[in-house]
Amino acid sequence: MDLRDHEALEDNVAILDRGLDSPSLDLQRLRETIHLQDAVIRFLQVLGEASKWLSCNRRILNPTVPWRRVLGSGMTRRKLIRSRS
Repeated sequence: MDLRDHEALEDNVAILDRGLDSPSLDLQRLRETIHLQDAVIRFLQVLGEASKWLSCNRRILNPTVPWRRVLGSGMTRRKLIRSRS
């Protein structure tokens, strides 16, 4: 594994660890709380950005990861922002 992939994977693991350490939320509370929505949107944005640094070969070697969804988190973020309006 090259250094760039290694660093990107470390970033993704750190981001996911932080997300998993967050207190659990119910959907209703998330819908009612703007700052929690902002945190989720930011989490998705950072995860997507970190994933963009992975090489195509690394993504091919990990076919169980939904890469299009992860890398498309900017689109997901925009959808979430629009749905709040």
